[in-house]
Amino acid sequence: MFLLLHPVVNVGFFGGGTGWFSDYHFRVVRSSGDFKPVSGVFSSDPDKSKDYAEARRVERDRGYSDIDTMITEEAKLPDGFTALSVIGRNDCHAPAGIAAFNAGKDVFMEKPIAENFAQAKDLTNAYKSSRGASVVAYTYTGYPMVKLGRKLVQDGEIGDVIKVIARYKQGWLSDGVKNWRDHEGDTCCLGDIGTHAYQFVRYVAGFNAKEVQYAKFRTLDGVRPDAKNKPDRPLEDNFTAELLLGNRRGAIAEIAASQIEKGAENDTEFEIIGTKGKLVWSMKEFSRLYQYNFNGELKAVHRDGIDATLPDAVKPYTLLPTRHPEGHYGAMMNHYADWYTLINGEKPTIHAPSMEDGFAGMAFVKAALDYRDQGNDKPVAVHEVPLVDNSI
Repeated sequence: MFLLLHPVVNVGFFGGGTGWFSDYHFRVVRSSGDFKPVSGVFSSDPDKSKDYAEARRVERDRGYSDIDTMITEEAKLPDGFTALSVIGRNDCHAPAGIAAFNAGKDVFMEKPIAENFAQAKDLTNAYKSSRGASVVAYTYTGYPMVKLGRKLVQDGEIGDVIKVIARYKQGWLSDGVKNWRDHEGDTCCLGDIGTHAYQFVRYVAGFNAKEVQYAKFRTLDGVRPDAKNKPDRPLEDNFTAELLLGNRRGAIAEIAASQIEKGAENDTEFEIIGTKGKLVWSMKEFSRLYQYNFNGELKAVHRDGIDATLPDAVKPYTLLPTRHPEGHYGAMMNHYADWYTLINGEKPTIHAPSMEDGFAGMAFVKAALDYRDQGNDKPVAVHEVPLVDNSI
C-alpha cells in the first residue's frame, strides 16, 4: 500500500491563463502529485478568468479577477488554496506575493520578484513577517549539475573562488519585436535573464556582489514605446557588467545578458574559477558538469541520472537514468518539490532559491542601473542581502 507522508497542497495561481509558460507550470504542478490546482486569478477580466479556469480544469466559479477577492472567497471554502504560485507578468509579482504573505499563504514566485528594488524590499519584508514557505523560480538552479556545482564549491574542490563568468544569451528580440516584456519597470533584459546569470554567482559560487565596477547597457533600436506613459524611456536589450565579490582573494564576476544575439537559444552558462581548478556548465550540455584542474587538464565529467555517482545531497534531484534528459521540466519540478518540503516544515537536501535570493537579484539590478545613471566610472555598492541556506 502506498502511503502519503504529507497531504496534497491546494494551490492557487496568479497568472497562468494562456501560453506555453503557464502550461509549463500547470503540467509540472499536476505531474508532481504534491499539489492540486484549485483556483486562480487567470485574468483581470472576470469572465475570461472563469473561462481560463475551466480550460485549466479548475471549477469555473474559482476563477477570480483580483487577488484580494480570491483570498476572501477562498477562505470561505473547506478546500480553499493555502499556497499561491505567482506566474503572471513581472509587474504583478510583488503585489500578489505581498497579499498572499499577509494572508498567511505560502508562495512560489517567478523571477524577477518585483518591478523595482522598492517593491522587492516590501515583498521581502512581507515574507519575513509571515515566514511562509517560499521558493523563487531561478529555474536553472534546479538542474542537478548546477546543484552539484554548488556542492563541489562548498566542499573546496576548486579551492578559493577567484572569478565567476556567467552569461545568458537569447536572440528573440533581435528583430525589434515588441511584447509584454517592453513594460517591465526597471527589470528589462537585466532583470529578465541577467538575474539568472547573477544567481549563479550567489547559488554556485556562494558570493554576494559587493560592488558594480562596470556596467554597460545597449539598446537595439534606441527607443521603444512604453505603456507607462514614458515614450522616450530606452529599453536595454544587451547588458554586461563586472562585479567585485569581495572575498580575501579579491574575486570578481563577469556578467553578460543579451536578447539580441541572433541564433542564441536560451544559452545560459557559467564558469567558476578557483585556486585549484574550475567548474564549467552550459545549458547546451545541461546533464554534464566539467571539472578542470588548475593547469587546465580535465579532471572529471560529472553526469546526472539516478544511476550516476553523485553525492547523497544531489541524488534526490535526479529523476531518470543517465542519458535520459530531464531538462527544464525536471528542474522546475525540483523547485516545486523543494517548496512542498518547506511547506511541510522540512528542509531540502540542497538550498532552494529563496525570497532573499530574489531580493538580491533586484539589489543587483538597482546597483547596475545606479552605475548607468550616475554618468561616471565610480563603482556602486550593491545592497547586501545575506546568503541564506534553507537546506539540511
